[in-house]
Amino acid sequence: MPKEPTLSWRRTLEERYLPDLTIAAMSASNNVRYVEFDFINSQFRVVVENRPTPTERDAIHQAIEAKGRDLAPHISEWPVWVRRPHPYPFTLHLGTMPQEPKAFQEEHHLTVFQIEYDQLLALRGAEAKLSVMAGRADYVVAFALGGTAAMIHIAGSLWDRQKPRRLPDVPPALDQFARKYHLFPGLQWNLETKAMFSNWFASLPTNSTILIFDTGTKGNGPREIANTIRDASVNCKDLPRRISIIGIVDGTDRAQRQVDEKITASSGARMCLTIDYLRVPRVLSEDCQILMGYDRNREFAHMQPLKDNALIRIVDDSGRALQIIGASSAASTFHDLMTNSPASQPPAGGKRLTKLREEMIAATILEYGRQGERAELHNAWAWGLLTDREFQAESKRMIQRYKRAIEDYDGRRWNFIGKEVRHRKRGEK
Repeated sequence: MPKEPTLSWRRTLEERYLPDLTIAAMSASNNVRYVEFDFINSQFRVVVENRPTPTERDAIHQAIEAKGRDLAPHISEWPVWVRRPHPYPFTLHLGTMPQEPKAFQEEHHLTVFQIEYDQLLALRGAEAKLSVMAGRADYVVAFALGGTAAMIHIAGSLWDRQKPRRLPDVPPALDQFARKYHLFPGLQWNLETKAMFSNWFASLPTNSTILIFDTGTKGNGPREIANTIRDASVNCKDLPRRISIIGIVDGTDRAQRQVDEKITASSGARMCLTIDYLRVPRVLSEDCQILMGYDRNREFAHMQPLKDNALIRIVDDSGRALQIIGASSAASTFHDLMTNSPASQPPAGGKRLTKLREEMIAATILEYGRQGERAELHNAWAWGLLTDREFQAESKRMIQRYKRAIEDYDGRRWNFIGKEVRHRKRGEK
């Protein structure tokens, strides 16, 4: 008998099926990166590195169907969708995990963020300055995880402004655009990540200009990047003309000094290297994977996508609520706040932002999550992945989970100072 779902019925199904199905898919094609469930459409999603041929698609489908029938003979349908990874407006220099599990959120979890509007405006202003610099540079570079949110905001906004109107023109234009913007794994993630960046740096054309940015508190990142560039430059035959390193920081440190130096390679090639800092009251996404939308795997130099519910309070410096936002994706909503919201303080007019109104917003987001999970749970049962007993038991547990979540929606608060989720006790204000 298959084991009963415990913490998450979806993770249980992943453990039950995906390892064997992934091996089967990879045996059919070395183009396969990973396999995941698509419960909404009752199918398996196979993500491949390069565009697959029709023959390759058929081979992957047949391999998964054969292994699936071996694992669960009672299931007759094994639909497969073979697709490439989600396209980004920047080039990802990341490793590949042997099997990338779907980063299921727990829909009954909701994290509360309280963001001061002045801090939001200051961070927007710093990223706007970076955006202007990025437009002038030949290449733009950031490092995960710290620079991930800013790269998504900056490259995404610039791409939206110049994206072709004709749909057939979009893929080639996106490929060309992404060649300018590059996201690397953190230099300290593992022994290979620094070499990954150094090898790319050595391939840069002469007379090019590069903008590199990072976020943090003390500004250690920009200084480490500069040291890596100094080391990599020694044996380069050619060097770019100029590298500008910018750190967005919310703290002070004696080492935060402006740098303007000339670097000479052993070949005699010369390059200008500068370091500067943009200071803000708070780097809101720093060490906050929920707002970034990603977590990291240092061993494989990889980023895993996250999607979390959130309730975001925008407040003034006195703590008065100016806006309350319910979000089924905290990272997407943070991106909108950083790129699309008005540059002036939002009025607190209209309906009063009462505690009752906030509770209604939280309940709406959680109910949206409950309905989505209920539909996926039903599809998994109808597909044959769950037994009647599993379906009924998980349905009852789901009702209780959401009931408790609505009663205690304010129980998970993000602490920007401690950079962690703080679990509020019942009755605590």
